[in-house]
Amino acid sequence: MGGRSLVVANSPGADVIDRAVREAFDEGNRIAGQDNWIDLWTPMLDEVKSAIKSRGALLVCLETISFMADHQQPTGVGSPSFDCSKATTLTEKAVCSDDHLWAKDRAMNAIYLYIRGFDNMKVRKALLANQREWLQHRNACGGDRPCLNRSYDDRFQLMRDIDVSRPGNGE
Repeated sequence: MGGRSLVVANSPGADVIDRAVREAFDEGNRIAGQDNWIDLWTPMLDEVKSAIKSRGALLVCLETISFMADHQQPTGVGSPSFDCSKATTLTEKAVCSDDHLWAKDRAMNAIYLYIRGFDNMKVRKALLANQREWLQHRNACGGDRPCLNRSYDDRFQLMRDIDVSRPGNGE
């Protein structure tokens, strides 16, 4: 994938996550002791690896963000990909009012921008050809959050199926 990343290392969200990981690790060592803490984490890491293989990294990340938000933990995701003060549609207002949808919107935006910048014209055309159609479908949900969640999830599946592994040659 050309060394490009969907995560912006210097973003405010990355700092929040890095700090939370360090604090959690230090607290775990303090409470359980280093050896016990490693014994506790190893099976959890194996579960995460298995989940990533079976469900994909994006879904695992979104589930983790959702879990953290539900438990009032910092996620590093402070808003959707757009300015909520300018939200006018029911869809935009629903996304702005739901931190779980924020995460999906941010992830969708990052994936879309990544693939849009891909140099394989077939991949770009496949994505751009149906982006407007998906936005219409999403916006038809209005403020219906379950509908919005399904719309994002369906789009994530489509994005997952786009093959970006082949080197672009301008085709």
